[in-house]
Amino acid sequence: MWLLTLKTILVATDLDEASGPALRTAARLAPLAGGSLHLLHVAERLDPDGPVRLREHYRGVAPDGPE
Repeated sequence: MWLLTLKTILVATDLDEASGPALRTAARLAPLAGGSLHLLHVAERLDPDGPVRLREHYRGVAPDGPE
């Protein structure tokens, strides 16, 4: 039987609601596969509140996900 081993899962998001399912799936998969989760916030222009918004969005869609 072949087991999935992932070192890194990268999720790119613009913080739109449509990105929620992918983020939730990645947050659940990363610890199960022994990998780390990396989030990439994609924006058209620099937003000084971007890191805070990304953290809040992540906690909203994946409250039990890895830190």
